[in-house]
Amino acid sequence: MVIPRARTTRRLLAFTALLAGVAGCSADPVTVPDSDEPFLYLVLNYRTPDRNMIDNRSAQHAVLLTTGSPAEPVRFRAAERFELRAAGDPALFGWTPLPARGEQGSYPSASLDRPNWLLPDIAPPGTRGARDIRPGVQYMLTVATGGRTLRGETVVPDSFAIRTSAEGDRRIAVWPRVRGAAAYQVEFANDPPRVQSDTTFSFPASAPPGSLTVYAMDPNVYRFTVERRSEREGIDTGFGVFGAVSAARF
Repeated sequence: MVIPRARTTRRLLAFTALLAGVAGCSADPVTVPDSDEPFLYLVLNYRTPDRNMIDNRSAQHAVLLTTGSPAEPVRFRAAERFELRAAGDPALFGWTPLPARGEQGSYPSASLDRPNWLLPDIAPPGTRGARDIRPGVQYMLTVATGGRTLRGETVVPDSFAIRTSAEGDRRIAVWPRVRGAAAYQVEFANDPPRVQSDTTFSFPASAPPGSLTVYAMDPNVYRFTVERRSEREGIDTGFGVFGAVSAARF
């Protein structure tokens, strides 16, 4: 789960690894530009591990970095404002900076499982926590960092369920088209995750028992995952992605 850097403005987000990355994993690289602009990774309704913690605990995290130049390591980036609110609700979400400073990774890579912002499940009174993120709701983000202000919007895809049926001697998983989703990432057992627009999955004939997880990806996350020329999605400046997913497990 690393972000190799290169002299290019093209980045491929290894979203498959991020979703499967609660334990150690490897993935296709994410390439980020050499720049002093901020790089943000924030996907609502999706929990990532924090490798800085002894228990590697998973939670709603965000990563804010400065990618710098080939001669410098990637560094954590501070923010003077990190504000998230839901449409029609004046209350802010209780984002908390983590004690992560200095170099985030050695050249030429940085890890997305070493976050520097946390949204607790239950936030202090008067604020909202990760458990308050709701499907179908629009969220607005403002991040002021080092003289730059990033603004973004996303809508969390609706919740959904998976059902199975039999076709001959094979099992088929089916789910509805999810409002707010541009595509679906499917994870089954130890198979490599895959992104698809179809809403069915055929269990392999010789597949061992294993869990099936489907992530409904909002357009921001989907485009940033698959479009090679995408520099940013869901934010108006800088680099990275502000988006959302919803998940169903069988």
